[in-house]
Amino acid sequence: MNGHATNGAAAHQAPLNEGNLVQALGAASSSNIQQIKSGTSQLQSWETSPGYFSLLQDAFIQTSLPIELRFLSLIQLKNGIDKYWRKSAANAITQDERSQIRARLIPSGLNEAQDKLANLNAISIAKIARYDFPTQWPSLMDDIMQLLRQSVQPDAPPKQLSRILLITHHLIKELATIRLTRNVANFRAIAPALFTTLCELYLYKFQIWQNMLTSTNFEFNMEVVNHMNDNERILKIIRRLIVSGWEFPHQDDKIQDFWKTSISHMQLYMQMFHQEGLNNTYQLSAGRHLKQLAKLHVSIAHDHSVSFALLPDSPALVRHYWDSAKMIRQRQIAAPDSISEDYVTMYDGYNLKALLLLRACFSLVWGANGNFKYRKSEATKEDPNHARELVKTELLSDAFILDLYDSVIQYFFYYLQSDIEEFTSEPEEWENKEEHTGDSFERSVRPCAERLFLDVTLHYKDLIIQPLLGKLAAMCDPSQQNILIKDAAYSAIGVGAPMLHTKLDFNSFFTGTIVPELQRQGENHSILRRRIAILLAQWISLDVSPENRPLIYQIYQHLLDKSVPDNDETVRITAGKRFNDIAVAWEFDAAQFSQYGTQILRYIIDLIQEVSMIETKLALLNTIGTIIDAMDLHVVSSSDEIVALLPKLWNENNQENLMKQAIVTTLAKLVKSMRSESIRIHSVMLPTIKMAMDPTSESQVYLLDDSLELWSQIMRQTPETATPDDLLSIIPLVFPTYEMETEYIKLGLRITQSYTILAPSSLLQDSIRPELFSRFTTLLDVRKPDIIDDICDILELLIRAADTLGGSSAVQVVAQALIQSGTLPRILDSIHADWETHQTTGPNRKDPPPDWKNETNYLLVLARILLVDSQLFISVLEAYAQARGLGTTDAIVQVLDEWFVNMDAVSSPGKKKLLCLALTKLLETGQPWILSRLQELMALWTSVCAEVRDDEKGVLSDTLVREDPAQLGLGVEMEIPEDARKRKLCWSDVVHTVNVNEFVRYHLENVVNGVGGLGRFREEWLGNVDKDVIKGFEELEIVRGLRG
Repeated sequence: MNGHATNGAAAHQAPLNEGNLVQALGAASSSNIQQIKSGTSQLQSWETSPGYFSLLQDAFIQTSLPIELRFLSLIQLKNGIDKYWRKSAANAITQDERSQIRARLIPSGLNEAQDKLANLNAISIAKIARYDFPTQWPSLMDDIMQLLRQSVQPDAPPKQLSRILLITHHLIKELATIRLTRNVANFRAIAPALFTTLCELYLYKFQIWQNMLTSTNFEFNMEVVNHMNDNERILKIIRRLIVSGWEFPHQDDKIQDFWKTSISHMQLYMQMFHQEGLNNTYQLSAGRHLKQLAKLHVSIAHDHSVSFALLPDSPALVRHYWDSAKMIRQRQIAAPDSISEDYVTMYDGYNLKALLLLRACFSLVWGANGNFKYRKSEATKEDPNHARELVKTELLSDAFILDLYDSVIQYFFYYLQSDIEEFTSEPEEWENKEEHTGDSFERSVRPCAERLFLDVTLHYKDLIIQPLLGKLAAMCDPSQQNILIKDAAYSAIGVGAPMLHTKLDFNSFFTGTIVPELQRQGENHSILRRRIAILLAQWISLDVSPENRPLIYQIYQHLLDKSVPDNDETVRITAGKRFNDIAVAWEFDAAQFSQYGTQILRYIIDLIQEVSMIETKLALLNTIGTIIDAMDLHVVSSSDEIVALLPKLWNENNQENLMKQAIVTTLAKLVKSMRSESIRIHSVMLPTIKMAMDPTSESQVYLLDDSLELWSQIMRQTPETATPDDLLSIIPLVFPTYEMETEYIKLGLRITQSYTILAPSSLLQDSIRPELFSRFTTLLDVRKPDIIDDICDILELLIRAADTLGGSSAVQVVAQALIQSGTLPRILDSIHADWETHQTTGPNRKDPPPDWKNETNYLLVLARILLVDSQLFISVLEAYAQARGLGTTDAIVQVLDEWFVNMDAVSSPGKKKLLCLALTKLLETGQPWILSRLQELMALWTSVCAEVRDDEKGVLSDTLVREDPAQLGLGVEMEIPEDARKRKLCWSDVVHTVNVNEFVRYHLENVVNGVGGLGRFREEWLGNVDKDVIKGFEELEIVRGLRG
């Protein structure tokens, strides 16, 4: 064996032979759970054994074995092809075994009596061909074509043709997905010969069943059905072959011939499909042929738009589709009871293909050149222009466009009887189906018709606008009693809003037509009410005057009212969903809306409890979240009802994680809008956070992101005057986020920073501080700059908080904890590594540490300690030096070296000033290692003081020293609690309270006095400073007479 299985089952596996394999397959396909586990484990243990997959094929070929066992053997073989067929795969199937399997694939498939086994075998053939054709299996396509031709011979087995067509179908389907240039070229090389064979076969079969129909006078004959089924299978293959087998299909003469054939046959199948008296089986088969040809035409139009236009009679083909679609739609409207369910499906599919073809033509004519494939030859360079012109002149004439927009409104915007029945019987399901989102236009008639109408109004506005407005006015006239006609008109006004808003006076239409319409009642009037809810949402951001907005709010309030007779469930669901667009509209006035908001929210809350589908509940909950956002503080009056709803929804949908996510998101929005008032709903939210942070909870993977966002919002909005103990008690729950993915680490650090700003003493207590700093040490080793930035910001805040709470002694406790946890040593190690880098040059220069970009942040943390107590700073470096075997002075000098070097890289005036203040404070130590750097200090003072100076305010001015904006009454009225806390922290910082000029002068004068006066100072220290540096510093006029 060349396998590597090491599990328990593999360790006791039985020898691989035919008998044991059949026994294992039998156990794995049984209904006994223990046998299934035992058999599956045994099969897995053999996966990497030589001969295993060929034995699986043996089991499939043995028709005497049970079908379930043979089916499982094929499943195992197919899975093995995915895992082990590639030569580069670990434990790949050997070349000899692959050859043996390949040789038996097609014969075993041709002889297989069971359809599901034949299908699975065909899939296996296709998967192997993807890897092996043409290099390892060069004869494959020749064999396929030969078998296709043999299958129509008189002596061919009855099932051979259907089986080889099944194999060919899966083969082409698989090969068509290959995108590698070489493999695409191989596929296109075999496409013409295979296409010729398939076309001959299709025409041969077509002629047979046509003759049989005529000879039997159209009486039912099963042989005819079988021949028609073969033809349908061939069409499926031809469609995929043409789409993927040619870059420019229109250049191939045989494709042009088949294209002509497809058009003539399509007309024949359409006649058969509608032929009165023809056997229903024949009619449905003709319908399926229509479907396959329509798929072919749409696929070519979508993937080869230029070729589609240039293939013979394509414009006429599209017109035929459109005329047939109109005819079908007219029949569906006029006589719905005469159409069976099978025909409804066929009709809808055909109509959709007609609309998609028209949209493809619009895209060809009006799309960008980038939609066309790259043209390699001169012969095809002018094809796109030719194709455009052909479609514009032969299809999209003015008369056709006028008919197009008119028919879309009249027939395709008109609800069918089946729609109305579903509207009444299954309102919730129908409303969700009517949500035309994403690519639904490729699957449904109504959304595709809406896209087509938008295409027409966009590109032919000048042509259709006046007749369109006239038609809509007539359809909306009060005398018009057909509600469905009015609904179609309202649909057109809504869909065409982006183009109509400059031509239609919507405000007049709103007050003169829509408002009176809402006051009427009658049959089907609920359909029109639903449409009005959609229409208003489509126009709200385009052309609704401020004066009419309150009336719109009243209308939605009215439409959501269950007590109104025509407001059935569908109307209220639509109004609830669409109000989301109203609430996010530009110029939404929360104060203006507030008098309606409470009642609208109440109606939507009641509706959520009334509906049953999770999709509907989620959509309505999304609307509530949007209203909460829009109302801002005005939502406080409705908060109790919202909060009462959410736990109930949670409990009713305990297994629906999407609903839980939506509830948590809604809570976060509610907290954000309520601001400090949100403290009263903490009892509802904190249990959710606890559950989401529980690693044993199944919901954690779904709720973690939203719950962390909720937690962050709670922290931001909680007032410091009333911080609840429950909120402080969950601090440890944030620590596990530091071990998660980066996005969760960032969220966790944001929450930690909020705690630092809100209640720093809670983080500094003995039960929290050690673990917090230990986690920070681990995170610093991650060495991601943005994470290190956040950690250093938190450390700065904690050091400042400790100073405020307990002065130097409290900061000493924090510093000691940072040393013991390894945080400060880790910071100093990075600075030391940077220093070593700067001491080396040339080929021997050491690489900087990975986190060298964060050196400024590290120095800012040290600066905070230094500004509190310079002796504490020295003691920190002394402890570090001892731990690393360095001299204390050496450690200090290295840090100062890096400090001065780094100053040039600091761009923030505030940070630069802070680092300057800290370095200046070191003068109070009177140590040679700082006094000897007087030249660097003076250059730094000159730079910083000049940067913050405002000459108009005097030589000693410091523009960073300013009063708190709150004290000046400047723009802080709408602050959230955390922003207010941050503002206070900002303006109480030494950066904004200490004048750097005065600070430098104070410490410099103390140094001069400390060394015995100015003369002694000049002699011992100033003499080593460059005269130009001294001159530049003295020009600041901070200190005079230094040079005598």
